[in-house]
Amino acid sequence: MSPDYIFKLRATMASMIEGEKCSSMYTGGILYTAATSNILGTLFDISRATGQEQERIRTERSINWLSDPEFVSSVFIKQDEDNNPTGDDNKIYFFFTEVAKEYDLYTTVKVPRVARVCKSDVGGMKTLQRRWTTFIKAQLVCEDRASGQRYNILTDVYTTQHTPSDPSSTHFYGLFTSQWYIWRDGRKDGERAKPSFALNRGQKRSRRDGKKGNSGIFRKLTQSDWTEECVVAFQKLKDALLNCHAASP
Repeated sequence: MSPDYIFKLRATMASMIEGEKCSSMYTGGILYTAATSNILGTLFDISRATGQEQERIRTERSINWLSDPEFVSSVFIKQDEDNNPTGDDNKIYFFFTEVAKEYDLYTTVKVPRVARVCKSDVGGMKTLQRRWTTFIKAQLVCEDRASGQRYNILTDVYTTQHTPSDPSSTHFYGLFTSQWYIWRDGRKDGERAKPSFALNRGQKRSRRDGKKGNSGIFRKLTQSDWTEECVVAFQKLKDALLNCHAASP
């Protein structure tokens, strides 16, 4: 295949997803993508797009896995090398907003979510062949408790690791808005919120004691977690978004 043909092919693929929200992550010489997988833009995949043919796996095409998602960010988190010498426990996170299927309402309701896969996942042997076996997702909640207003559209995520080589120090700073207008003083207010989520290394609690196990790795942050460093990081994110919008034709 000639270089010119490769360029034309890539340009065609880019035009196919123009206007669609997608994300990709390149790590260890492998490309991981979260994007639409057909010309009509009706099918969506989180996939390992390159590498050995038998290890190119993706999500199942089911609304229970992905429901009309709009991807905004992806990030590779390397685990502690002392407890993960082979790198099998390294994770990739994808942040997106999708149509909720758990609500039976008169209108479409969107929810922000984060999905996670293991970098070493190669798919199932009998079931889930060429599919992720480690795929899990969770809802992100951003709420103004005083007014009860929910911000359910995730527009961007900034990831920072406060202590190098320490995955538990990883913080995700999200920029949220709402699909419903907020009325203030008789006017529409396009308010946005900026919560923070932390990645912890905590152990899962045993279920033998009859209590619910902690199957997640996100913890609820308090006001003291919003440090000056967080403020600076979020200001950089907002400036980047404003510059990107100003540069758009």
